[in-house]
Amino acid sequence: MAGSRWDVAIQVRGTYQEILTAAQWAESYGLAALAVADHYLSSATELEEPAWDSLIHLGGLARETKRIELIDLVSPITFRHPAVYAKTAVTLSDMSDGRFWLGLGTGWMEEEHRLFGFAFPETGERFLMLEEALGYLDALAHGIGFEGKYYRLEAFAASPPFLVPMVVGGTGLSKTPALAGHFAREFNLFPGKAGDIPDRIDQCLQTATLRGRSPSDIRLSFTCIPVAGLDQGGYRKILETQATALDREPDQLEGRLAYRGIPHGPRDQVLDQMGKLADVGVSRLYLQCATTDPAELEGLVAPYLP
Repeated sequence: MAGSRWDVAIQVRGTYQEILTAAQWAESYGLAALAVADHYLSSATELEEPAWDSLIHLGGLARETKRIELIDLVSPITFRHPAVYAKTAVTLSDMSDGRFWLGLGTGWMEEEHRLFGFAFPETGERFLMLEEALGYLDALAHGIGFEGKYYRLEAFAASPPFLVPMVVGGTGLSKTPALAGHFAREFNLFPGKAGDIPDRIDQCLQTATLRGRSPSDIRLSFTCIPVAGLDQGGYRKILETQATALDREPDQLEGRLAYRGIPHGPRDQVLDQMGKLADVGVSRLYLQCATTDPAELEGLVAPYLP
């Protein structure tokens, strides 16, 4: 995909062997990255579904892949102190020859916090925790101190230095884009409302400029479930499968996809929609795949390849 306007990555979950199979397929197929989410529950309602430690999984992938980026998309700041994230991140970066990207967010699944005993503050407080954590990590990278309500860091030259690229993302219209523009190397846009996408990007890039950063240094990415086919028949089959899984009617799901700006449809339509995202600066698409089977992954990914 060299020279294309966007690249494609996948986000998967499962046992280590399942994720490794997907990662090795993605690498051989020429995808840009493999991402995993960090959750202590796979589902807030179906507790029997297994959930693993994604950061340990990434450590294994760091040694068993060679080219693709490995993305933590994303870890809740409520799970670990930023110092723990920092040490884990530099270790994963070392193990992967610099291919690891650390993503942080506010967290959203209240049930996993309740069951495991993590505090789950109100949204505004979680955003303040995230802002402080990002400031802490930025200070650590520059060898300066940090003093906040939740976190404190003395000024010193950490070894190894914290040089891991950060990912910040979500659906917010102002706080999340501003935090990404201030601290992140990648702003990941999770679908909200299609019409808000340019404004969210502008907020991120304007903040970067105000902070003395070059907007071109921030990668813009978009995350969605894959609902596309090489032709109309293939698209309808996948649409109906996804609608059944989400307990929706196909036409209802199709309307929701359009509202949220998620590229969907036959390949020609999808490439046109992806081109419009690329026009506003989006250069990476993460496809959240419910399978790790290479044959099924190829069918999901192929319509999005430029």
